[in-house]
Amino acid sequence: HRAMQRCSTMLRGDQCILLSFFSGMEVAATAFTEMVGQSVLHLTWETDPVCCQIIADKFPDAKQRGDVLKETASSVVEVIDRYDSHQTCVVIFLAAPPCPDFSSINDSAEGLAGEEGSKFTSYAELARDIEASLGSRETRHLIENVVMQQRSEAQHISSALDASPVVVDAADFG
Repeated sequence: HRAMQRCSTMLRGDQCILLSFFSGMEVAATAFTEMVGQSVLHLTWETDPVCCQIIADKFPDAKQRGDVLKETASSVVEVIDRYDSHQTCVVIFLAAPPCPDFSSINDSAEGLAGEEGSKFTSYAELARDIEASLGSRETRHLIENVVMQQRSEAQHISSALDASPVVVDAADFG
């Protein structure tokens, strides 16, 4: 929430392109939109039919792209270029990769080697490729997940995204 507040003091929705991976019910996009306003472009990647319907209801202008694991950086950048040909928008990456393989309550959690955990690495590679193809555009990342059981996995993901993890507990906000 604090990261969103800091971001909202510097941005307006009409200056942003929102890329929302593993969208779920678009909680992060909802908070972002409430704080900064409607973005120029909102792309989502989600496969759960119920979540996709919720996204369609909450964000009728969002462009749903389906399975993030079938996406390519070039196709994402092509869409971004159509909406921001002058390259003036800040591209915001929101993601909530599946967390069962990292959760401390899962005794058989396989981390990055697991079927769900490996999606985090795939996302990081795609995000890095998109970012590299965006030219001089400014980018920001907000990725949500559980506290990872293995410090080495958190370090791997942090390195892949060139970002530092922050632990936030919902109880901190009442």
